[in-house]
Amino acid sequence: MYPVFHAPRPRLPSVLSVFGPIEQYQADRDKRSLFSGNTGAVLEPLDAYLAHLLVNVHPGEPVLLDLTAEQTSGASTLLGVLHPRQPRVFAVGGPLPGDRRAYRGAVEEFLQQRNTDLSLLHWLSYDEMSAALKGETDVLVFLAANRPAVDAEVEQWLNLLPSAIVLVFGLGAVGSCAALDALVQRFPTGSPRRLALLRDSGEVLSASRLGMVAGRDNTAAETARRRLQQLFTSNYSFLSLLRLATEQAIRASGSDGVVRGSHGSFLEWNQEINQLKKAAQQARADAEAAFEELRTLKHSLSYRLSERFRHWRRQLAPDQTWRYRLFRGLRRSAQIVRHEGFFCLLRRIVRRCLRRSV
Repeated sequence: MYPVFHAPRPRLPSVLSVFGPIEQYQADRDKRSLFSGNTGAVLEPLDAYLAHLLVNVHPGEPVLLDLTAEQTSGASTLLGVLHPRQPRVFAVGGPLPGDRRAYRGAVEEFLQQRNTDLSLLHWLSYDEMSAALKGETDVLVFLAANRPAVDAEVEQWLNLLPSAIVLVFGLGAVGSCAALDALVQRFPTGSPRRLALLRDSGEVLSASRLGMVAGRDNTAAETARRRLQQLFTSNYSFLSLLRLATEQAIRASGSDGVVRGSHGSFLEWNQEINQLKKAAQQARADAEAAFEELRTLKHSLSYRLSERFRHWRRQLAPDQTWRYRLFRGLRRSAQIVRHEGFFCLLRRIVRRCLRRSV
């Protein structure tokens, strides 16, 4: 009989395993005081983990183009070089004065300490990008939301590399992030490119600030996004986790049998949790539908004309002025003529004049 050998199961990536080396690099950088950089404003642990997973689930052989290397002092570059799939990484930077280029030496020294193959890392200038990426199809571009005109830069890269996937780090909440507003306006519903926020992929990802832009016909991007969404559904549902943790705590205390044997409130509580879960899902679907309807309305011709008319009215007849009172009177007169007729307007004017004369 042949012996059975069990191959060790590969460890699944986690936020700690992905961001741990980056955090160690940042601590070593700060300890040696080589240079300063606010990495957290661009690259956060959850977003680094999601970018790592996107490289994992990408169906092709992705090449990483890191345009955030200078802003993260090389931390985003480590995210690609230390990935188990060992993709080629092109870190781009311009001519920097003083010790701003010191992060390149620090990155290479950190990788040498971890016995990492440095042949996968290429430092490029902005003039060398086009030649280096010529002929590449599966490209992941790292961009930061705080770059000037980030929406135009995203469109520029998608025009240059139609099959690329652009990851934008550091996007804020809707209505308070200028970069997100610009991206929504440039890539609205129905445009050839699709903007997706990864925090919409599951309840547990609500704190994510990572966005993904790719062509709607990009099957690799859609496959990666769908696989990532599948990783954070079912077992990652917040209410399901809460219910599971509560049930396990009850079983551990040994009181679940007593509760179910003496009272039916346990089943009622379970039903109430299921109802709350359905209500939360319905509320989320309603909110998404309302947001889509509002965005469609804001792009309509009637809405833009009404906004322009309101702007002109404020310029010509500001509030609390005689011109505004005159405008309001004329508008009210037009409404009366439209609904009740011109003679009704004359009767109202005569009655008001008589009341004032008395």
